[in-house]
Amino acid sequence: MSVYSCITTIVRPWESYLPGVIGGGTVSAVSKNAAIEYWTNNFVSDGLPREIFEVACTLLQGNYNPLGNPGAF
Repeated sequence: MSVYSCITTIVRPWESYLPGVIGGGTVSAVSKNAAIEYWTNNFVSDGLPREIFEVACTLLQGNYNPLGNPGAF
């Protein structure tokens, strides 16, 4: 398991959301893809359409594993 720092950036205006960074934090995940998927799901579950934002994650601690199972957190 690795720790990733993730940020969410609005890339298309929607309702009261304008382009720019709207959230960030850390997540433990088995891969970078899993961290991105987890972080994305948080914002989608809050009601944001997936088309309006992008998520980027950077490894903070652990081993980078690009082939890790993206469904396991």
